[in-house]
Amino acid sequence: MEPSAPSVLVLDPEASESELADVVAAAAELLPGVRVTRGDAWAAVPLGDGVRPVDGRRFERLPSVRRVVQVSAPYRLASRELFGEGVGIEVPLCEDGAPEASVAVLGGRAPLGVIVSSRWAAASESRFQLLAPLLREAGCSIFHAGQIASATERGASAELTPDLLRRLRDVAHEHELALCVEVSDASQIPSAVQFADVLQVGSRNMQDFSLLREMGRTERPVLLRRGAGATVEEFLLAAEYVLLHGNGRVILCESGIRTFDALQKPRFEINAVPLIKHLSHLPLVADPSQTAPHAATVPAMARAAVAAGADGLVLEVGPEAVYDPGGVAIDIETTRRLLAELRPIARAVGRTFGTFAVERHALPPDAAAMLRLTERTLAQTIESITDVPPYLEVVSQWRLAPPVRWLSPPLSPDGEILARCTSYRTGSVRLSCNLSYVDLARIDPTLGALLEAKHLNLGQLFVDPRIEKLKFEFGTEETAAEIDEVFRRCFPGELDELSPYVWRRYQAAIGGVVTFLVIEALPVRVWDRLLDPESAMTVQEA
Repeated sequence: MEPSAPSVLVLDPEASESELADVVAAAAELLPGVRVTRGDAWAAVPLGDGVRPVDGRRFERLPSVRRVVQVSAPYRLASRELFGEGVGIEVPLCEDGAPEASVAVLGGRAPLGVIVSSRWAAASESRFQLLAPLLREAGCSIFHAGQIASATERGASAELTPDLLRRLRDVAHEHELALCVEVSDASQIPSAVQFADVLQVGSRNMQDFSLLREMGRTERPVLLRRGAGATVEEFLLAAEYVLLHGNGRVILCESGIRTFDALQKPRFEINAVPLIKHLSHLPLVADPSQTAPHAATVPAMARAAVAAGADGLVLEVGPEAVYDPGGVAIDIETTRRLLAELRPIARAVGRTFGTFAVERHALPPDAAAMLRLTERTLAQTIESITDVPPYLEVVSQWRLAPPVRWLSPPLSPDGEILARCTSYRTGSVRLSCNLSYVDLARIDPTLGALLEAKHLNLGQLFVDPRIEKLKFEFGTEETAAEIDEVFRRCFPGELDELSPYVWRRYQAAIGGVVTFLVIEALPVRVWDRLLDPESAMTVQEA
């Protein structure tokens, strides 16, 4: 070993405190104030200042030292040379400051992770109650609530009070989501760790070294965003500063750099993703929403980031597009389709979205039996067969003014009813014709606005365990009667092509009060093909 080579001592993470103390005492003779950096299943100590010659051979005899590694990069603890591969970081759910259970692993060989932010949901516990089960069902694992405001700041972030954070955390943990908050000042860290599972350092604070130093003294995972004017080396040196102060759980986030573009927004630097993965063992997530000119570009940027090697994504999700057509938030349905599109891309680069797959069960032998399954939504049933979420097409929708007394079973006769015709598709194949009636007087007005704006479908809503599905009825087209007549008006000329079909009708209730009536027409011949493992191409080309 060259005495002048910068070195790092890789330690046994299971070593006793006394053994580690011996290493620190010996290393402190070369670099006063040195401390052990702990990650998940690893520990390390930098040897010397990386400038003056150091002979690391005498440290190899210490019982807790696994090896002495020569590192050529100035960011020694963050360098990929330390382990030769990416290292994963567990994100635990923390109750009252103590870790309880892990909900996600980012980096290493773990499946790709998805962090979701939503200004709309973070502003209200009731809104987050609506969004949280949809996020988890779509495959997301961390919810970013926003920034804790300092005493001198005013505006939207000032509403992120400790009480709201506590309530958001409780909802997040109820749905197995970790909670992330941004900290902009070191004084905010003690209060943040009471509620948050992940602490974020924003891009504008990437080189706030007093903040980075205190982040290094916590045990929470730290999400570090790249500054818009920072080089890759400066970004990794900022991560190194956190690592040097003891916290090895640093997650890097590529969130764009400053350019000469007139859009006045950072531009996503796609080539930084493979470069950073080549240089560092730390997990790297990419945030296409932060730099997107508008929401329509987010899916393409997300696909590019996964293909380039990112360990995960940060996405802005919510119904903001209803109020802000130029915004960057994508809705839940777009999120589900995007994650499905990313699966083959992830497999092509040696990764998976394994935690997002719908749980599979033994399938009935024929379509008629399959269509009588009621424990899952129709979308979940389709995904369990195809491994891809189906596409929901809203054919038409309208309001029925009161009184509405002809519905069977009846909803509230004196309330406005939202009627909607939809269909599920896989490729070009129609798998269902659906007709739903929603009693707008009996649901949260925000939920009604989401449904009317086509940012939410009932299948997604029924993931919420507070909604009870009941009174299932089945029949054939011969017994459809008025159902057949309504479907023929909604889907003129198509129902004959899809015959024979099975129909299903059921109610759904909130708090025991019937609020939804759903009717589905399901073409048996198409489902027979779908269930035949040898007919996948036939279904796609039907």
